[in-house]
Amino acid sequence: MAASRTMEPLNASPHDTVTGRDDMELRLLRDFQLEASENLDEAEQALLAIDQNSGDRKALEELCRRIHSIKGTASYVGLHAISDLAHALEAILETTKHQAGFSMPGSLLDACFETVDALRRMVDQPEDHQPPQSVLRRLEEERTALGLTSGATAPAPLAAVDPTSIFIDSAGQHVESMRVCLERMNTGQGEDKTTLDMFFRAAHSLKSSACYMGFKDIEVNAERIENVLCAVRQGEIVCSEPLLNVLAEHLAGVTLHFGQVVRESGENSKQNTVMSPAGSDFAAPNSTTSSFAVAGASMPDGGGPTPGRTMRIDQNLLDGFMNLVGELIVARNVLGHVQKRLDREADASLPGLRELRGACQLVSRISDAMQRNIMALRMVPVKTVFQKLPRIIRDVTQKNGKKIDLVLHGEETEIDKGIAEEISDPLVHIIRNAADHGIELPDLRRERGKPERGTVAIKAGQEGNSFVIEILDDGAGIDTDLVLEKALERGLIQPDQADRISREEIIQLIFAPGFSTAREVSSISGRGVGMDVVLTNIRKVKGAVKIDSQQGQGTRIRLELPLTLAVVETLLVGVGRETFAIPVEAVRETVKLKRSAIKSMMKRRAMTLRGEVIGLETLAEILGMNRDHGLPRMVDAARDEDDDIPVLILQNGDELLGVAVDKLQRQEEIVIKPLVGYLADLPGLAGASILGDGRALLVLDPLELMQAASRGVLP
Repeated sequence: MAASRTMEPLNASPHDTVTGRDDMELRLLRDFQLEASENLDEAEQALLAIDQNSGDRKALEELCRRIHSIKGTASYVGLHAISDLAHALEAILETTKHQAGFSMPGSLLDACFETVDALRRMVDQPEDHQPPQSVLRRLEEERTALGLTSGATAPAPLAAVDPTSIFIDSAGQHVESMRVCLERMNTGQGEDKTTLDMFFRAAHSLKSSACYMGFKDIEVNAERIENVLCAVRQGEIVCSEPLLNVLAEHLAGVTLHFGQVVRESGENSKQNTVMSPAGSDFAAPNSTTSSFAVAGASMPDGGGPTPGRTMRIDQNLLDGFMNLVGELIVARNVLGHVQKRLDREADASLPGLRELRGACQLVSRISDAMQRNIMALRMVPVKTVFQKLPRIIRDVTQKNGKKIDLVLHGEETEIDKGIAEEISDPLVHIIRNAADHGIELPDLRRERGKPERGTVAIKAGQEGNSFVIEILDDGAGIDTDLVLEKALERGLIQPDQADRISREEIIQLIFAPGFSTAREVSSISGRGVGMDVVLTNIRKVKGAVKIDSQQGQGTRIRLELPLTLAVVETLLVGVGRETFAIPVEAVRETVKLKRSAIKSMMKRRAMTLRGEVIGLETLAEILGMNRDHGLPRMVDAARDEDDDIPVLILQNGDELLGVAVDKLQRQEEIVIKPLVGYLADLPGLAGASILGDGRALLVLDPLELMQAASRGVLP
């Protein structure tokens, strides 16, 4: 059956605007923004690759594909200003691509970065932007430098172009990309990540474009290819000859229906020949292939394997689902509490008690499975955070004349999306500081016996129950004398404290709001906005920041983050009549301590555990509950020497602290709710939750407890 176009293009006013669009148009606009953002991210990565190797033709072709896709889809949804700017850049790139001995000039590369930035702003706010005149002038200058006339590459009046022609132009590139990738897979490159990613992106883009235009047959076949490739990329199935036959079958379907679209649009015979099934390299597999199944997945109606099917979901819906799962866990805990109370108090023959136990176990299994699934949905590769950092390094080095290599490790490690969003700004500030304050100028590095190119390395990985990011540079390190001088100038410490403060404490001063050692204000630094933002954002997600620096050798910054923000495994402890929760990940172990084992060292309590001396405090004293509740000083109270005192051993990095409590209750999974109002500013609290019996519960912040113990009590 011939393909047909069932969707009309969006009408655009002379000034692109989203005002007055109906629901369908707004939905298409949101889809366009999401896809355009992905294309711009990939275009920027291609530009960074060209920056490293000006003759990287593969990166240039990828850049052209991305800009071309933006041009076509922007025109279809009626955003002609975006389409015109993308077309102006594409015209120059196409000319450059066909030059013999291609090498992108530095000025053109800068213009490309500037244009991509402008496109990103226009995509984010399509109703507020027209093509920036400064960017258009810059492109015109590059066009002239390449020896082209303005008329030769001026953007065509895209508003008058048939959207089907735009689709054919864009889809033809996607089909060709898929054909090339399948050829590579047929020659033994089936496990090559670059080939798989390129194949997947082409299928995904074609599916989206076909959906815009209403070409259902093309969309279905492209989606089937996408699903198969997704399963291969995730390791659910392996590349094999039957799988390649499945891909070839669906690609033949794509080319068949695409050829019908081309013929119906009245395109020239050459294009018909190239894209028609007769001109295709893909013959449909024989009849035995249609019964092929992958990893037990069925293929109804000739469809592809079911594993790995993907769809885009609004993050607000995902967050709402996460909240509902949290409420389900609270309800599960309540149900479990009722069941246990009935077990204790009711007769075993109580009607329905056995069924209640079974229902509780079923609800527990279902809620656990839902929790695991929603956590998996929220996980994203930390690469999504890292991918903006090479651009930052490039921009800084362009301005300060330094030479810096950025090395990334662990980009595929997954992190909770909420945490990823919170650490984006801190990483930007840390990288800027490393590039501007840390790495020296090339001449100075040579004088100090270092390579003229400095290195900034970022490592990401999971350690126990924490997600850790380390940022290392081989620069000048932190000048503690300069930090101390600036701190005295700003009154952060008093002169009589200067002789007593340790090196570690001096380094911590850089986290003070507004602190900066820059001697001049520049576009990069000197405004006192930086490390205080790092500390604030990391503490917002209950993480920790540690700095180790050696002057002349470099700096190491370590960010320790929780794996998730919502559901946390905690240990419930009793202090007097109150119950508190402490995240299990911060508790190394629990011990029973004899009162006689408590020692006094430098007017502080201490204990010995397997030959290791550890400081000891009581939770009541840290929280100031002795003053407010009249509780006895537990570990000092007159009691039998053989009495056991429950002690939590809290750990933060290499630091240990023993915290004595009245009672260890139980371990329980809880949903942390953020505190609001004045409660949100109280130190030592990570949030609140509800127990199964309906009682409110405060969740303590272990890091702040340990810091408070060193001061004596929370302020």
